[in-house]
Amino acid sequence: MQALLILAVAALAVAAPPPNQYPIRAAFINRLVSWAPDQMAASLAVPGYAPPHNYNYIILAFWSCQKGAMDAVFPWIDPLTYFGAVNDFGNTTQEIQLALKKIYNDNNIRVLISAFGSTEFPTTAGIDPYTCGYSLGRFVRNNNLDGVNIDWEDNAAMNAGLGEGWLVAFTRAVRSVIPNHVVSHCPQAPYFKHEFYQNGAYKTINDEVGDLIDFYIVQFYNQGSSQYDTYNELFVSASGTPFNGTAVLEIANRGVPLRKIVVGKPVLTTDLYNTGFVAQSDLGSWALQAYQQYNWYGGIAHWQYASDPSSNAINQAAGPLIAACQQSGACL
Repeated sequence: MQALLILAVAALAVAAPPPNQYPIRAAFINRLVSWAPDQMAASLAVPGYAPPHNYNYIILAFWSCQKGAMDAVFPWIDPLTYFGAVNDFGNTTQEIQLALKKIYNDNNIRVLISAFGSTEFPTTAGIDPYTCGYSLGRFVRNNNLDGVNIDWEDNAAMNAGLGEGWLVAFTRAVRSVIPNHVVSHCPQAPYFKHEFYQNGAYKTINDEVGDLIDFYIVQFYNQGSSQYDTYNELFVSASGTPFNGTAVLEIANRGVPLRKIVVGKPVLTTDLYNTGFVAQSDLGSWALQAYQQYNWYGGIAHWQYASDPSSNAINQAAGPLIAACQQSGACL
């Protein structure tokens, strides 16, 4: 099998992934199911090794400006250590990465890395956005990835009016290096309440560089009194102080195309710190209702895959929307 995979990927160019497949079903991988070499491919949701699943974006977390690869990104950049010298995928880092990427892509899955999260606050740290953006773009390109998810959570910088300019410059730098890869962002939902922030937060970012961003995985959890835990609160009209006005439709009314808004939710109550948890079956019903009422079909993103290796959660959360989209053929 190893020899066949090496031959199959020998001529594979590091090129653009296929167009976004809606609805998006993304899974972040930070905590692994197992770090054992013989279980590594399963822990990274690799088709044929992991149980069958419905995710079409696998996002490895995290990467930082100052430290580079962290956590679940380590097995991707050093596969001979984490998969073992004897494995099904190749004899070098390049061979293994390309073989894994081919398996993902052949199953209509894109593999991305996530930058920052709560592991680094680069704007407050004074890191140059261009230098960091170029570095991230090169990392994606040089490590045979399909793209990046920018999970910037530097609240102090956003409150100070510094986040907007930094993220605009950073996004332009990343996109200049990887013009044909996936570039997505993962903002907290309150960042779209532009009137709360002195420089407009993510409305300004979307106005300036939204054409460079493929989609937004919006974090509709861990946001205190804005709980996003009913259909109306999540999709129609969010309450809570001070971040009311940040439900899906309200974000769209602030200038973000509906299809670019992906609903980010935790799989389990242990995957979040405070509010925003909803049952996956409820999320599935609400997603279908939002499609039927408002033609929203952006999709669902889960934190995190280790809590859903059987795919039960994503099947419940996105299954009805997938079926409706397949029936209509209109989710493009």
